[in-house]
Formats: sequence, structure tokens, C-alpha cells
Amino acid sequence: MKRSQRHRIGITAMHQANAVKAALPRCGAKCHRGGVCQNPGTGAGGRCPKHGGLTPSGDQWHVARLPPNGPRLARKLESLAGRHKKRAAEIAAMSPERRARYDEWRKTHKPGRRAERESRRRDREAAELLSRRTTPTPLDPEIVALEAQLAEVRAHRARLKALLGGQISTQEQIDE
Repeated sequence: MKRSQRHRIGITAMHQANAVKAALPRCGAKCHRGGVCQNPGTGAGGRCPKHGGLTPSGDQWHVARLPPNGPRLARKLESLAGRHKKRAAEIAAMSPERRARYDEWRKTHKPGRRAERESRRRDREAAELLSRRTTPTPLDPEIVALEAQLAEVRAHRARLKALLGGQISTQEQIDE
């Protein structure tokens, strides 16, 4: 295949890819510079990754993605520090009732791996079920009577063993 043929194939493939990209729905989020975002909206709600689409999920959803060393890393770290400072100020400004609700929410929404979060959720549900069951279930009178009879039989057997001393048959040793 000649170079000109490869070039034509490449150009055709690029045109097809651009046509597919042009057919995708647009993000439409409001931009800082005015207007709306025209990036392809591939994520949830038709947004691009910059405006909420394809947000982190899975086991590491709570971990910030850091770029490699360079100016982008410094900007990202500054942004994260600013976000943490702003969130700390919001928490400090909460009313006592709202802070109590927030603290309760934080107890049940801990970051971590999905399996760990599921395990903690099941433990909470089990503890809640156990705490609801405050009254013991009433015992069946028939079972109570049978247990009393069993205790009498065991006491009678112990008295017989004491009377017989060391003369216990092999079958009785097996029964023990």
C-alpha cells in the first residue's frame, strides 16, 4: 500500500470519528467565561467530565486524582487545600442542630472500599435489629416442663452413680 493510500485511509477515519463526536449531545453547563460548554456530554446527566460527568466511583471514589509532577499538580494541591478550608468554615458556621445531623450523617457515610462500606452497613442494620428486640421471647411452658424433668432424671442418675460407686457398666460410660 502506498503512502498516499494510507494517508487517504487516515483522513477518512478521522472524518468518521469527527462525525461521531459531532453527533454526541453537548454538555450545556454554564462556563466561567460566559456561554455554555460545548464539550461532548458523555457522563451522567449528559455532562462532560469537567462539569460532573464521569465522576469518580468505585472503591476509590473519595480519593483525589492527582496529575503528575508539574504546574498542574501545584494547582490541584492548592485547589484541594482551598476546598478543605472552605468546608471547614462551612462546618464551623453550622447551627448546633445542623451540626448534629451532619455528624450523624458522617458516622454512616465513611469513605472506603465498597466491601468495607457494605460490611459496616450490614453491621449497623444487625445492631439496629438487635436493639429493637428488647423483650425476651416468652418460653414455651412445655419446654420448661421437659427441662425440669430432664434435671430430675440427671439428679436421679447422679444419686445412682454415687450408690453404685465404681460399678458403672460400659454402656453408661458411653452414654456420658
